[in-house]
Amino acid sequence: MIGDDDYAWARPIAAGTANALFIEDNTFTLNNNSNVEPNEMIYHQQGGRTVTRHNTFNASSYTKGDTLFFDDHGNSGMRGSPIIEVYNNVFSGGSSYRIANLRGGSQIWHDNSFSMASGQAIVNITLEDFQGNSWPQKDQIYNSFFWNNSGMTLVNENPSTIQEGRDYWLHAPAATGGKETLKTPYGIGGMTFSSSGANAYYPYTTYVYPHPLVSGGSSDTMPPAAPSGLSVR
Repeated sequence: MIGDDDYAWARPIAAGTANALFIEDNTFTLNNNSNVEPNEMIYHQQGGRTVTRHNTFNASSYTKGDTLFFDDHGNSGMRGSPIIEVYNNVFSGGSSYRIANLRGGSQIWHDNSFSMASGQAIVNITLEDFQGNSWPQKDQIYNSFFWNNSGMTLVNENPSTIQEGRDYWLHAPAATGGKETLKTPYGIGGMTFSSSGANAYYPYTTYVYPHPLVSGGSSDTMPPAAPSGLSVR
């Protein structure tokens, strides 16, 4: 998923809204018929925003390499992603050292299940920032929440810049605990953190499911305009 860099960060950053690409109610099957490693099937860069929900990712029969489901590129020569939501998905892999590599942005992961056919009891989601050792870094992990996920553990690769209770929490957005605030509309000037008050996105609710465009509940009933300037030869 590719966004429009600075412009993506200038828009309101909120959770539970329709302002994202929705990946919903799909079954992704990966097996040894692939002639390349199916590396990070859902991938973000340059400000892309997605909501990935109610999907089944089945790579349990893939034995030619590691199962790597998800990536958020972060800021490395391009902008990271402002916000990503991943919930109510089933991830089944063959074996893996890392099933998601999260290198920036606001991450909301909840009510997902993870399992490996190889018998791995727990699989890793890594939090990473490769820009420096001081907080804050541009587009780093911030205002992120992880809860009710089974079969996984978080691995923090950069505890000097990514800290629990400031940049991420192991619960849903709560009425206390504070939040981070971007200094500029583009998120370039860093962040401030206030430990008082509610977490970002509190009270959090998911966007209506099924998506109104699928269920027919969209309020937009205006038909598209007829094409013009056409000719038959």
